Amino acid sequence: PDAMRTHDAVIVGAGWAGLRAARALSESGVSDVLVLEANGHVGGRSKSINEDGTINSPATSSDNVPVEAGSEWLYDSTSMGKYLKKSEIAHVAPIIDPRGYSGLLKGAKFYRQARRKDGALEAKEVTNSDELKDEVWEGIRSFRKKRLKKLKKGDESWGDAFDAYKRRRNMSGKEIEYIDLLGEVAKIEYTCESDQMSLREIDLLDQDIPTTRYMGVRGLGFGNVAARFGEPLSSKIRLNSRVTEINNYP
Repeated sequence: PDAMRTHDAVIVGAGWAGLRAARALSESGVSDVLVLEANGHVGGRSKSINEDGTINSPATSSDNVPVEAGSEWLYDSTSMGKYLKKSEIAHVAPIIDPRGYSGLLKGAKFYRQARRKDGALEAKEVTNSDELKDEVWEGIRSFRKKRLKKLKKGDESWGDAFDAYKRRRNMSGKEIEYIDLLGEVAKIEYTCESDQMSLREIDLLDQDIPTTRYMGVRGLGFGNVAARFGEPLSSKIRLNSRVTEINNYP
């Protein structure tokens, strides 16, 4: 029976990591690979919803405009970026000049939502936000430097650092809101909670980024690219699967 079958390698998840692991194993001669995916499509965090209703399709038309419900940006400097660039899969994706990027939240505009007298919600731009950003930004930058020096070769999470920074001084409500927002945006950027981010290894304030491509354009879509990347592995991928138990044998 199928439940009793064995494989040389079983990969849980058909996101980019799982697909690339399966591709690497196959290319190195490991042919008996099984990829288990809980969803009805491959791609993981890359999810393109197409005009025809399909999700992550390898055969979308050049006129299709995808709605990206997951990852949208590709860094050329990564191994995946280099592969997709070399294979010309992502050649239609527009390049975003890194000089136009000023760091996580650094160049953002801020709005506060409030209710009008008639009960309707209205968003108003926060005044003096640039001064607030500069003050908090430089404060956290200096605090991180001192914190790492105090820790010597040790480490802590950004979540702990944020909490410590807010405790060390009498901060205004707007400053605290900004720091909390920085943590929330970082969570989206790094796909984990701030208490899982290394203060030493991750510089949330780093303003230097590599050349970046936007994948959610007509005829492309990051999820569709993932589906195209995984298409040669389709016989090895089992969709709508559920892993109930994993045994680690000595």
